[in-house]
Amino acid sequence: MPVLESTVLEQELRPLVRLHQLSLDIEAALGRQDWELVEGASALLPTALDACLQVPSTLFQENPALLSLAQATFERLQKCETILQGHQESVAYDLRRIRMGQRQTQWLKSPSLVQEGRRIDTLR
Repeated sequence: MPVLESTVLEQELRPLVRLHQLSLDIEAALGRQDWELVEGASALLPTALDACLQVPSTLFQENPALLSLAQATFERLQKCETILQGHQESVAYDLRRIRMGQRQTQWLKSPSLVQEGRRIDTLR
């Protein structure tokens, strides 16, 4: 019977382990600035989180190590969120500067600024 209990426990913990692995993958991808991997792993977060919400809370009460794993996962995901927000603000700032430069370039090239030159009569 202990093998059966162990298998049931593994099945119930699989969502938590998956969420933890996703958090590790996202953190590593952020460190490498691998945005495709960050996007792909982040897309899996909602389903993994929903699955974690189905884990019975009694498991966490019976095993403090599981609770600490869940807390570590949560903290890692918060850290990743902070890093992503910083990158988002940086990209938004860069885009504003590019757009401002494009507007200035258009303004400088506009026909209203082009003045016809005067001819100076030097033969006098």
